[in-house]
Amino acid sequence: MRSKISIIIMVSFVICFISCGTNEIQYTIINEEKFLNIKTSLDIRLEFEVNKETITKIANELRKDGRRNYQRVFINYYLPGMEVGKGAWALSHFNPNLEVQILGFTGKNE
Repeated sequence: MRSKISIIIMVSFVICFISCGTNEIQYTIINEEKFLNIKTSLDIRLEFEVNKETITKIANELRKDGRRNYQRVFINYYLPGMEVGKGAWALSHFNPNLEVQILGFTGKNE
């Protein structure tokens, strides 16, 4: 007898705001994968390009928002129109200390 396997995929989007100076930046948590208390990986959609200081603020906010007990926190940032999993625009990783990299072009570089 053949067994039937059902797979349920839950997609949840969490829209967050962070104040950066006089601006309020909106970002969306697209996906989060957790492995015990060892690591968590997040995919974040930004509204537009931001600077390293803003990414640092977002990363620290995400870390303290229920992720402080993880040894490692890996965050990938995507701009509108970018496909998740096909290369992030920027990264911030607590491995264990925070490292921030902007991998894609910024408006200044174009």
